[in-house]
Amino acid sequence: DHASRSGMNGRFAAVKVIEGDEDIIERLKLSENELEMMEHSIIEMERDRGLDRNAAMADMRYSFIENICEQSVVKCQVSKEYERSVQIDSVLTNRYLALPVFAGIMVFIFWMTFGPFGSFLSDALSAGIEILLTNYGINPVVKSLVIDGIFTGVGSVLSFLPVILILFFFLSILEDTGYMARIAFVMDTFLRKIGLSGRSFVPMLLGFGCSVPAVMASRTLSSERDRNLTIMLIPFISCSAKIPIYTVFTAAFFPHRGVLVMSCLYFGGIVIGILMALIFKKVLFAGKPMPFVME
Repeated sequence: DHASRSGMNGRFAAVKVIEGDEDIIERLKLSENELEMMEHSIIEMERDRGLDRNAAMADMRYSFIENICEQSVVKCQVSKEYERSVQIDSVLTNRYLALPVFAGIMVFIFWMTFGPFGSFLSDALSAGIEILLTNYGINPVVKSLVIDGIFTGVGSVLSFLPVILILFFFLSILEDTGYMARIAFVMDTFLRKIGLSGRSFVPMLLGFGCSVPAVMASRTLSSERDRNLTIMLIPFISCSAKIPIYTVFTAAFFPHRGVLVMSCLYFGGIVIGILMALIFKKVLFAGKPMPFVME
């Protein structure tokens, strides 16, 4: 009755009331008792569906759309590539397997970087530079200056170049295959448990590439609380500028424990960041994160 008097469709008005649209609620001229009764119905809906009101509305919309599509849309052919991608996603985005798979992939990358392959390339580069200088018959004094002076200093850092190249090669594969986006999807629920909005994962994900654009991207968060908390946690993520530093120090000081040390540094930063998030959530940023529905 309120909707028809206001010239609105009843279903549209009901949806807007559930979404908390203040302009529509004002136009409907609802009494306090009616608003309270509707709020009880909405709370009951949230309890029955196990979702907050925004997520429940989105779930119902998509269920309705999928039902119509299932009845009316005929798909001529599904490509083998798409089927294969769906099968892979069933593992990579699985509720229980996703995080162990992600950890396993990162450990494998570190093993390839610091294991036999990375060490072989580093040793080959060092030997190649020395052989090149020897074959050219350079004066012993100049050779000593280059090998014992320059190469022992700067060249020792140069020998780590293959290790860094291998690492970035694998990280670029993770980006280009879309695997990082799938990790964002998987991590959304977890982030909410430590007090972050699901929207925070985009800046946090950028933090694995570079902390500067990650901090800049946090301005897109609508809540000041979520913005500040995200900015304070980004430095705990091992970005692409920190990883080469880890790489150099690990190769220099822990040549036989490279995989273990790099894994501890990489995942240790994430674990400490989570602990700090829980502390900040209780101390500095009390309150709930903004609701977020990820498509």
